[in-house]
Amino acid sequence: MVLRVILAYAMIAPMQASSLKFVPRVLRDQTFCDPRELIKQHEPNMMCMFLDSSGVMRIGRGFNLQSTGAELAFDSVGGLYQHTIKGQSTKLGDKCDCSSVACINQTQADELFVISLIQSIDISKTVFSNFELMCCDVQNAVVDITFSMGEDLLEQYVDFNSYVTGSNWDAASDYMSLSKFCFDESTSKRCQDDVGLLKNGCPCNQQEQKCSGHNACCDGEAATCCEAEISFHGVKTKNITEAWCCGLKDAICCPVPNKNSCCSKGFPHCCHDNGGVYTCCSDKWPVCCPRGLNFCCNSEYPICKPGGCHKTSGERMPSFLQGNGMMRSGAAWP
Repeated sequence: MVLRVILAYAMIAPMQASSLKFVPRVLRDQTFCDPRELIKQHEPNMMCMFLDSSGVMRIGRGFNLQSTGAELAFDSVGGLYQHTIKGQSTKLGDKCDCSSVACINQTQADELFVISLIQSIDISKTVFSNFELMCCDVQNAVVDITFSMGEDLLEQYVDFNSYVTGSNWDAASDYMSLSKFCFDESTSKRCQDDVGLLKNGCPCNQQEQKCSGHNACCDGEAATCCEAEISFHGVKTKNITEAWCCGLKDAICCPVPNKNSCCSKGFPHCCHDNGGVYTCCSDKWPVCCPRGLNFCCNSEYPICKPGGCHKTSGERMPSFLQGNGMMRSGAAWP
């Protein structure tokens, strides 16, 4: 990827870095998404090598000197990679003494920033399948997060990536706000800025439905907006009721927090988790039998027992009727 990024940079190098625009294939609001200013707010600009809060060697506007392909990229802009990384680091925020440590100039720093930015956009496109459909505020926040974390760390945020890809902006922002990224002093301000942009989210497209009371979208042709109580495990653990997309169209949403599940319209009575499968009963057979009994009972025979439904008097339902009361599978929060 790094070689491809450098080649891409070589094609645009004649342009001034400050004039570069990255145009996604699909543009909401008919504007260019340009994450540079957001990233510049969060990245120091030092002409000598410094160590970030994790001890990673960086230079310029956050260029990672220890990332894969960093030497090739650094040398491509005229830097002296080995001389730089073997030299003395400067404390973050201090003035560079270029008479005693290796330095680059501002033009080289700008060129490295462009290479890092293109790479971060490429990673974001790979991790988030809906990247080019995002509105600019969310797209810029995602690129800023990617720029800070890098590919390896970002890929560990599996749930966050799933929420973003699923246009569940509330869940994505809640997840990130409880993560180490927001609690680490060196990235806390950056995280809060990005979380704010994620929380606002993007408008739902024409095929999606907006989930009432939540900033989230579901496929209007194949899903229903429901709610689920999600347990977020970050630096802090917190249970939050979020929107989720039940994989059934025009479904009945089961109550929260007891059942993070939904049932089809024909079987609207939410039952229970039956061996990992959430089950549902119909209006004609509305009595949910306990776990292990894979059937429903009706109002005439409301007592569930192994082998069938019974009246309160103890009379067992005829076997030819019992087959009509089979439970149906619903859908559940993954």
